[in-house]
Amino acid sequence: MGARILLRILIPVALVAAGIYAVRALMQQTAIVVPVVREDAPNAAPGSVTVFAERSAEVRSEVSGRIVVSNLVIAASVKAGDVLVQLDTSELQIQIERDENEIAVARRKLEIGNPATSALLKNARDDLTYNEKLASAGSVAPLVLERVRRTVEQLEQQIQLDKVNLEQQVSNLKTNLALNRHRLELMTIASPIDGVIADVNAGVGDLVHPGAVIARVTSDARIVEARISEENFAGVEVGQKATVRFTQYGGWLWNATVAKILPEADPQTQRYRVHLDVEIEREKLVPGITGEASLVLDLHENALVIPRLALMADWVFVVKGAIVDRRKVKTGFTSLNAVEITEGLAEGELVIVEDLDRFRGGDRVRTELWKEEAL
Repeated sequence: MGARILLRILIPVALVAAGIYAVRALMQQTAIVVPVVREDAPNAAPGSVTVFAERSAEVRSEVSGRIVVSNLVIAASVKAGDVLVQLDTSELQIQIERDENEIAVARRKLEIGNPATSALLKNARDDLTYNEKLASAGSVAPLVLERVRRTVEQLEQQIQLDKVNLEQQVSNLKTNLALNRHRLELMTIASPIDGVIADVNAGVGDLVHPGAVIARVTSDARIVEARISEENFAGVEVGQKATVRFTQYGGWLWNATVAKILPEADPQTQRYRVHLDVEIEREKLVPGITGEASLVLDLHENALVIPRLALMADWVFVVKGAIVDRRKVKTGFTSLNAVEITEGLAEGELVIVEDLDRFRGGDRVRTELWKEEAL
């Protein structure tokens, strides 16, 4: 009888205890953890990163005119010299034809001269010859002979002046023709560079004016520019390794190399500019995207390393036997995603890497290994 009563008491107690344990288990937080590992720890100079098109060119009209043909399509690839826009040339073609005709007429006049003046000069010369014979015989006064000579000289000068005027007219007409032909060339507007059409501001039927921006073409080549603060710039050299993370692509990292160091700092920000060669697909380098860079200046081999996500100031949360331990650490080299631990952790210990503000020392937790984003 006593055994039955004891069982009746113990069974409910066991059920209550099991329920409490189950509730506690359900109430435990899940801590995303990663083990402390040994690997090379880089000393890195951090910097901000921006992607630029190597060149961006505005397509402008140098003359006024109405667009009759347009090959401007947003995102279309073009080569330098490809025709983008054709302006209406009909009036200009008529003017060029008129210039050519006027030049031909002026040249013809220059060849044959002025028939009336030439006839007067011939008569004057004959008259001079006749009067010279009379003068030698003493039959004409010297004043008459001199008057005839002046007439011949004036007509010769007139013919020479007419020739100079015609030559000047031909020269002016040729200059005007050259200007109109040049203007005709400018009415065919071509791409100044290889690249992609980024903006289109006019189309068929639009009237454009000199200096008007019709479109913009950006080159296919890209520049990845990192800006390094003055205090972190010492030791940066061409050829150094780096890692780059672009905000648009989350936590993905790409390897890079320092390709060029610009000679001067930005006068406003005092940040030095460095160009990077990044091992990334060309289509991912969209002009305007930004991110972070980490330039490797030095390296500690076989160091204790944890993700930077696990570090809060100089504290980390370590999980031992399902219990959270808040522990102070000392750090060494730091890169974009990792930090070297010189004191406070041992290899293999588990540190929390997500939602650090949710945990306190002494918390009981379940653990789940961190799944880092793959490239």
